[in-house]
Amino acid sequence: MDLVQQLSPAVRETLCDLSKLLTREGIPFAVIGATALLLQDPRFIRGTRDLDLAIAAAGGVGAIRTLLISHGLRDTEAEHRFRTPGGMDVDVLGFDPDWTPTHEIPQQLGGTISAAGVPESVGHATDFDLGDCRTRIAPLFLLIAVKLGTSVIPARRDDLDDALYAMLSYEEGGSRRFELDYEKYGDLDIDLRGALLAGMDAGKTLSLEGRTAIQNSVDTLMEDLRLKDKVIEGVEARELIDAFRSGLMGEHEGMQP
Repeated sequence: MDLVQQLSPAVRETLCDLSKLLTREGIPFAVIGATALLLQDPRFIRGTRDLDLAIAAAGGVGAIRTLLISHGLRDTEAEHRFRTPGGMDVDVLGFDPDWTPTHEIPQQLGGTISAAGVPESVGHATDFDLGDCRTRIAPLFLLIAVKLGTSVIPARRDDLDDALYAMLSYEEGGSRRFELDYEKYGDLDIDLRGALLAGMDAGKTLSLEGRTAIQNSVDTLMEDLRLKDKVIEGVEARELIDAFRSGLMGEHEGMQP
């Protein structure tokens, strides 16, 4: 399946346009959110009509607001949200690399928004060929971590299913699921090993603050009534999340954090 063809023409055109702009200006960035999942996860079943980007810039998104607007985007009431002339929303999570704590982004009008996994998504982004252009995309294991972190927010309930399907797909086509030490992981079903590996990879990559924030969200999810009797392709959702949590915190027997 050509996953690039799953993008709508509007999303693809805008992504290419902004990727070229940010690359030309030397601004580190990564595609995150549903678009990044769609490009990496053949199980992703939810369409997306918007675009999510993470960027690193001193001063955060405010520092590049003029650049984005001069390039045709329009401001909206939300500080991080822009809109194309065609009406497509573009969310830009801009973090200042010098800001601490790293898992939060300060807002110009006060307060902060969660950014657990966002700086790492930019720092570990990889090149991706869209055919018409090249972009930078966050790794799947960090997308899973971010989606689990935001799925506890009432307005982001779709993120839970996104993360669950992505965990089922993680490392499905490679050999890592079978290379796990049988004596240590032999009790873990093959369908759960992708979630475990995603958690392990996220745990090695996230900052301490980011890992703690994701863990807290996952702990909250484990008590969420939405998980009661929830099954994804024959696999219990609670078991998937628990496997990810074990990998994230290095809790599985013999696992290195």
